[in-house]
Amino acid sequence: MASWGVPVDVVKGVKDYRHFFHNAVRGGEKFKGKLYGFPIGGRCVIQRDCKLIPIRDYYRQFDSHIVQYVGIAADEQNRLRRLKNTKHTSKVSLLAKYGVTEAMAVEMCKVEGLYSPMYDIAPRGGCWFCPNVRIKTLVEFRRKHPELWAELLELGKTPNLCSYGFKYGKTVEEIDRRLDFEERQLKLF
Repeated sequence: MASWGVPVDVVKGVKDYRHFFHNAVRGGEKFKGKLYGFPIGGRCVIQRDCKLIPIRDYYRQFDSHIVQYVGIAADEQNRLRRLKNTKHTSKVSLLAKYGVTEAMAVEMCKVEGLYSPMYDIAPRGGCWFCPNVRIKTLVEFRRKHPELWAELLELGKTPNLCSYGFKYGKTVEEIDRRLDFEERQLKLF
């Protein structure tokens, strides 16, 4: 974008996934003092804490109303309906405004060299440690990024976690065994 004459500020949170994984719970009798550990499937707060809070903090430096342009395509009606404007921020999808579908956006990204290789193994991008990702995607992820998968296996051995469930109550080790099974199945066909 900067090469097109559009000023770009990169906003990066100070805290990352590992910070929250190793952070101790402060309240509640059952979990107080234990480490948060893996995000809970279907209830993950990592996007809020690592992405949305830094963006909101960045916006606070401006006195005027902010228009946030989001990359939601014209054919993503559920996501478009969830866009919420606030007192200080309006969210606009230029893709929807100009009728650009997901497929069209993919082609535009490929032409501009902005296509993420993540989409070669998954229908949606996201965090590499996400418990909501499909098993098929985890098989490909583990195959292409064994160093990150090894990190998840090590994190699963961390003492004093609130929960050792990585994907809907299943440990990383249990998921690892399931991925072994899935890979063997894929090789049969």
